[in-house]
Amino acid sequence: MWGRARVALVSVRRKSLRCYSSGPIDSVASYRELADLHRKLEAQFASINLSDLLHCHRYQPHLNPIKFNISTRRIDVGSLVEYRVCRRAYGPLNKHESSRMVDSYSLGVVLSSPKPRFLTPNPLEVLSAHGTVVHVDPEDVKFRIHRFIKPKAIDTDRSVLQYILLSTARYATSIVSKLGDHSLLDTIYLQTTNLYHQKALNLHHLAAIAVREIPQLVQTNVLDIPALFLASHVLMVNDPVRFRFAPPKTTPEDYLEPLSVATMSYFANPHHLAQSLRKILSLPAEILNANYGHLFSGDYAFELFQTLREGTQVLEDLVSAIKYAIEYPHPLLLRHLRKVLGRSTKPRELYDMLVQSELCPPGWNPVLSSGIYGLPNNAGIFSEDQLKLPAKIKSDRRVNNPERTNSQTKYRLADRLLFSSEDDSISSTTFSFYLPVATQDINDQMSEFPVAFSHNINYAPFFPKFKRSVRNQKALRVSFKYDMYKIETVDKPEIEISYENIDGYTDMVANYPSTAFSLFSKTDLEMKDAIQRLYFLLKHKEKLRLENGYLKTEKQAQESSEWYVRNCIFFCDELLSEYCLKNKIPVIGRVSPKLATKSEDRRSYTGFFNLFSRDANSYQSFADIGRAYNKGVVSATDLVCALRYLDGFRVQVLSPQNSAYAVLGARAHASFFSPGFLESYINNAQLMNHLQGRRLWNMEKLLFQFLGNFESQLQMHRRLHRYRVLSELENQLEDEFSMFRCIITEPQVSSLVQGYCHDLEVNVEIQVDADQRLMVGDRILCSQILELDPYSDTIVMR
Repeated sequence: MWGRARVALVSVRRKSLRCYSSGPIDSVASYRELADLHRKLEAQFASINLSDLLHCHRYQPHLNPIKFNISTRRIDVGSLVEYRVCRRAYGPLNKHESSRMVDSYSLGVVLSSPKPRFLTPNPLEVLSAHGTVVHVDPEDVKFRIHRFIKPKAIDTDRSVLQYILLSTARYATSIVSKLGDHSLLDTIYLQTTNLYHQKALNLHHLAAIAVREIPQLVQTNVLDIPALFLASHVLMVNDPVRFRFAPPKTTPEDYLEPLSVATMSYFANPHHLAQSLRKILSLPAEILNANYGHLFSGDYAFELFQTLREGTQVLEDLVSAIKYAIEYPHPLLLRHLRKVLGRSTKPRELYDMLVQSELCPPGWNPVLSSGIYGLPNNAGIFSEDQLKLPAKIKSDRRVNNPERTNSQTKYRLADRLLFSSEDDSISSTTFSFYLPVATQDINDQMSEFPVAFSHNINYAPFFPKFKRSVRNQKALRVSFKYDMYKIETVDKPEIEISYENIDGYTDMVANYPSTAFSLFSKTDLEMKDAIQRLYFLLKHKEKLRLENGYLKTEKQAQESSEWYVRNCIFFCDELLSEYCLKNKIPVIGRVSPKLATKSEDRRSYTGFFNLFSRDANSYQSFADIGRAYNKGVVSATDLVCALRYLDGFRVQVLSPQNSAYAVLGARAHASFFSPGFLESYINNAQLMNHLQGRRLWNMEKLLFQFLGNFESQLQMHRRLHRYRVLSELENQLEDEFSMFRCIITEPQVSSLVQGYCHDLEVNVEIQVDADQRLMVGDRILCSQILELDPYSDTIVMR
C-alpha cells in the first residue's frame, strides 16, 4: 500500500492479538522510504495552505454518519486512489509448495480520468506517492476518495501533490497506530458485528465509531477525514480475523432490478467465527503442526474423529479456520495455515483435504459451511433455512383504523395488487391501485430474511395477500386522473393516497390482454374496458420512460400478466417516490443517474439492407438506436454499452438534487411493495407514518441499521449463486458439449477479456487471440472451458 504502513499496523496488533506471526501483506515501498521522502518535501512545502487545494471535509459531531463521498464507483480527476501495482512472487516455504504471488499496492492521485471506451483500454493517469506518473487499470483500484483534490488545483506543481500524498499516507499510518490498540479495535468491532452472521459495513460507519471513541482523531487538519477513511480501509483489509474485503461483482442485468445491486465491500465477521480465528492465529504454528498437522493427511481419519469427539476446542477452531480460508483466502491466514498443515493451502486443495480426512462429505458446500454466513450445524454443514439475523430497530407499528371503505369494483392483477378504474369521459379515467400495508413491528421483522432465496419460504418483510371473500382488508390506495390526450396526466400526475378498507375483488380473466378482444358477457365488458384503459396507461407511461432512458430488454418485452404487474409496481413506486420528495418524507431509494460525457470511440450501427448507418457513443444514443433497430427494446450490446455511462450506483435517502435511476427511466426510485425486501417494508411503513400523522423516522440512521444486514445477505446470495453455477458446470463438463453465449463487458487489454455469459448468468473471463480487436458489446460464442474452479471463484472460457 504505502511504505511500511502495514508493517506498523501488524506490529501494533502483534502486541495485542499475537496472531500475525506470519508477517504483513507486502507493499511496494517501505514506510521508512516514504517517511524520508516526506521529510525532504516537508521543509519545502510545509507552509502551503492545503485548504486551497483540497476539498475541506471537516467532521462535525452532530453529523452521523460522516458525510464524505467514498462510495461512488466513478473516478474523477483529483480522486485519491489505492491501486494494485502488480503481483509479486516469493519463493516456497517448503518442498510441498511452489512460489507464491502476493498483491502489492500503492497510493496516488488521479491526473486524468477515463472516458468510456469500447475498443481500446482506457487507464487512469495517476501520480504516485513516489512522484512518478503511472497508468492504472480502473479494475485495479481498491479504494478511492472522490475528488480529494479540487479540479482547479490538479495542475499544481506535482511535487506539491506528491507532498500531499505522502502527508496523507503518514497521517493515516499514525491513525492506524492509534486505532490499532487492542481494546479500541474490539470496541469498534463489537459495535459493528452480529453474533452468528456477517454484517456489511462502510467506512463512514467505522470512522464514525472511531471518532466517537477517540474525538481527538479529527480536529483541525484538512487531512483528518481522508486519512481516517484511509486508515479504516487499511485496518479492515489487513485484518482477516474481524473483517473481510469483498468488492461487489455485479452483472449487466442487475441494473434492471435495482434491489439486487450490491454496493458494499467491507464486512464484519460474525463474533463466534472471529473468536475461533483469533485463537488459531494466536497459537504458534509449530505447536499446532506438531499436535494436529498430521491428522489432515487422510491416514488418520479415526484419530481425527476421536480427537474431535473428545471436544478438543483447538482442533475445532482449526477446522473452522480452514473452512473460512477456503471462502476468504487472505494471505496472512494462508501463510499461518501453510506452516500448520505443512502443505499448499490453495482453496481447492483445502477443500479436498477436508474430504480426504473424512471431516466433510464429497460435494459439501464450502460457502454455507465457512462460518461467515451462519452457525454450522453439528455436521459442519450450514443450510439456508437456518438463516436468522437479529433485529435492532424499535418501532411502534400500531395502525389506526382506515379512513373509509371504497365500494368501487376492484380487479386483482396479483395477490398483492388490485386496481380499479372509473370513466370520467371518453379520454379521461380515474385509476386507483391498491397495495398491501406494512403492519408488523419492524423489531420483529426487519432483519429476518431481507433477501428471498426461494419462493418456498415466506421471508420477511411480510406483506399480506389480498383475499377475495374477506371484508375490511387494509390497503394503501394510490389514485390519479389520466387523460390519454394530456401528457402531463401520465408524466407528472397529481396523486392522492389514502389508507382504506376493501371488501373483496374480481379476478381478472386469464391471459389478458388477448382475451380482452374476444366475446364478453355484460360483466366481462366492464372488465374489458378496465383492462384496455390500463393497457393504454401503461404503454403511454412506458413510452415516456423509454424516452428518459429506460433500458427495456428482450426479457421484459412480452406483454403478459407479469408485464402488467411489473409496470404497475414500477409506476406506483415512481409516483410515491416523487410524492415523498415533494412532501419532504425521507425514504430510502436507489440512485444511478446518467453521465453527460460521451465516449472517445463509438460503435457503428448499420440499418436494414445497409441503407444507412448511425454512430452511438452516449447513454441516450445506445438507448435510442437500440430501440430503433429492435422494435422498442435494447439488445445485450446496447445494454452493456449504455451502462458504461452511469454515474455509479448508490443506496441513499432520496433528495431532490439526486434521485434519478436512469436504467428504469425514473426521475426517482424507491421501492414500497417488493415482497422479501426490507427496504420496501421500511419505506411503506414510513409512508404510513406520514398518513397517520406520526413522527417520521430518521432514515439516515435506519439506512445504517438495516443496510448492513441486507447487503450481507445479498453478498451471500451472489456468492452462493456463482458457486452453484460453477460447481454444477464442473460436474457437466465430461458429459456433454455446450455452447455459451457471451458478451464483452470491458475493452480488450490482452488475450484475456472480461465478459458476461447469458446462459450461466455470471461474469466470466474469455481467452481470445491477442491480435483480435474486440469491442465492448461484441457477442461471441464460447465452446471450451479452459479453467474452472468453484472454490476460487474462477472461470475462463474460449
